[in-house]
Amino acid sequence: MAEIEKVKPAKTVSTQDGYIWTVYDPKDTSIQIVGLESRSTGLQTFTPLVNPSKRGASVKGWLAARQSRAGGSTPDIAFQMQEKGVDPDQKLEETFRGYGHGSVADGARLDVSFFQSPLHLPLVVFNLGAINSGQENSTRYQPKFGRSNLSPLANYLDGPINPQLDEAYLALGQLSLDNFNKWRPTLTNAFGAYFKVDESGKAALTSRVLDCCRFFLLMGQQNGFSFETSARDFSRIIGTLKASPIDFYNKAGAQVERLLTPSLDEEKELGYLAEAPSLIRHTEAATLVNQNLGNLKRLLESDDHFLKTIRPDKTFRGQQPQTTALISDQIDDKIVTQYILNLYPGIDAAKLMTWVKDQDPTTKLKIGQTIFNGHDCYRDLPVMAETTGLTLQFDAGLGEIRDFNRHKAWSRFLNLPLLYGQKWNKDTFDQILSPGYTLPLYLTDVDQFMDLGKEFSKDLGAYYEKLNDFTKLLTAEYGPQTDYTLLVNLLPLAHRVKLFMHGDLRQSVYFTDRRSRPGGHINYRMLAYQANQLIAESTPYFKAIELPNKPDPNSRSEFLDRS
Repeated sequence: MAEIEKVKPAKTVSTQDGYIWTVYDPKDTSIQIVGLESRSTGLQTFTPLVNPSKRGASVKGWLAARQSRAGGSTPDIAFQMQEKGVDPDQKLEETFRGYGHGSVADGARLDVSFFQSPLHLPLVVFNLGAINSGQENSTRYQPKFGRSNLSPLANYLDGPINPQLDEAYLALGQLSLDNFNKWRPTLTNAFGAYFKVDESGKAALTSRVLDCCRFFLLMGQQNGFSFETSARDFSRIIGTLKASPIDFYNKAGAQVERLLTPSLDEEKELGYLAEAPSLIRHTEAATLVNQNLGNLKRLLESDDHFLKTIRPDKTFRGQQPQTTALISDQIDDKIVTQYILNLYPGIDAAKLMTWVKDQDPTTKLKIGQTIFNGHDCYRDLPVMAETTGLTLQFDAGLGEIRDFNRHKAWSRFLNLPLLYGQKWNKDTFDQILSPGYTLPLYLTDVDQFMDLGKEFSKDLGAYYEKLNDFTKLLTAEYGPQTDYTLLVNLLPLAHRVKLFMHGDLRQSVYFTDRRSRPGGHINYRMLAYQANQLIAESTPYFKAIELPNKPDPNSRSEFLDRS
């Protein structure tokens, strides 16, 4: 596929605080697009404007808010607003300040897209969203990932960087790309011969091959994504990013806020009105969760038996299968388990759940008072408190976890401490590394590809050895207490992590049916099918939703199916 030609902005303005504004002419882009790039990180953000002379989202938010007091229809309310010269942005701000009604900001929808973003940023942004839509660039359809650069090391470390360390960091990115490009022709030839792919099946072959080669890609390689949600949700996400232990997220949160709330002088110079600047409020760093987690850690470690009984795993386990489980435990037990996993990602979740369940009422009260301290209608509980009675637990590769991001109605918890808690140290990273990695099911479940699977696994194992060498360099340079959060960039999409998805039966039927169909990637198809079987077997009532057809990595018809 040919590269998309880069359109040039009609206007560019640099700011003293390190940003570059760009405005694109609707003659080139259909509607006006405003961009903001950070000179320090290279992250680019954009927002489209249907009418640059109106605060469109504010108008829609005010029309929705007035329904509670105005008796007329929406056109009547809009007419009165126009006739009286009402400034909807000002009115909404007064409502926000005077009455504390944050709900008015849910009526104002905003769209932000990102470019030159590491793969892990959309992972956390989508997981944070409450009422959102959007898409991420797909590794399946864009071979450009075979030459994608790593997010610069300077975004994660302060001060001058040792050239040897930077060289070793970039070498890991290059090794990832070398493996990606090495296996692409190898798998194309092997799959093409085994599945007897003719001219009509070449597009399907390309998709399946890229589904497998992406296992070598790294979470720090750069990508793009779009994200649309309410002004209220954006405000909450900005505050959470600003409080993250990852400095790059702090800067990304500040950049999104800047994009959505330009100054009046900037609006005048750039020639447009932002959609709803008054509704991006309460965006200060949401540090309460981190404080509570720190107190929880101290509480747990004051118990001599806790870490002796529930010892985190720090041993790298190499190649491991992907697995699915159904968790029907009490909602309170799941919430507490997620909080503790954020602190100790290497703990076995099942053992931890049992420990949480077995605590006496006094201990449970102490834990509850610690993690819920200070939260109210203004200081929301974090995603770790979003659970339901039906929970799916997936132990799978990061690539499949990205795929499940598309099902946004589910609440979820990923046991990578990217948003909450403390900066990683070597101990944290060892726990994160311990689950090992997965392989494409074509290379483990099809007899003819077993030898290829062994070679594929050998290349992944060699990558992890180089990653271990890099961590030694990092420790030698900065000492054992250095910030290891930069290492999220070096986790391959094959890396095995734990994801909890919390939903209901309606969402489960849609999710498992959609994701188990032949057109999808074989690994996530199998996870979705296994989830369906577990739910169907949990009660005779649910037996009626059982899917009949198990995904088959050996099937030629499924391999070529792109439906």
